[in-house]
Amino acid sequence: MRTLTHYQKILSGNPDTTIGFTLAADMIYAARHGMIKRSEAHGSDEWKTIARNLKSRYGENLTVDDVRAEMSPQKIAAAALGSVKSPKKAEASRANGAKGGRPMSITSALEKLQDGAEPESLRFTCEADDGQGNSYWVRRQGATIIRLNRFQDNETGAIEWSDDVSGWEK
Repeated sequence: MRTLTHYQKILSGNPDTTIGFTLAADMIYAARHGMIKRSEAHGSDEWKTIARNLKSRYGENLTVDDVRAEMSPQKIAAAALGSVKSPKKAEASRANGAKGGRPMSITSALEKLQDGAEPESLRFTCEADDGQGNSYWVRRQGATIIRLNRFQDNETGAIEWSDDVSGWEK
């Protein structure tokens, strides 16, 4: 059995060393629980999740500073609290979903339109049309407004979309 104090002494006595992710996982587990029985902890889902997350973020080895940051009181408290949900957050999420969810980005809108989506299905409205295959489309989503130019390529005749609307705006 190892205590948090044991691991803090190891870190203090070896400031320039690197620490394997499994030992770092032991240290973080001990920081969360005050101690670790390695034989029991290594089989737990919590320890495995800590080890997997460390390996994916840092690779095989961590610096002493990396381990200390992972053992910080803020990280330990966040791990203990988990995801915080409240009735107010749930209501705001439902209201946002009813409005169509997160605002669409210009990049996402352009990709969908270039792939053949109809602009009306993405809640765009045609604000102007020059009668020659060019049109100005707008999507209003709260404080965010997406303005796009739909035009026909002169050489290929293909319909193209662009966020360059300089010819349409006064």
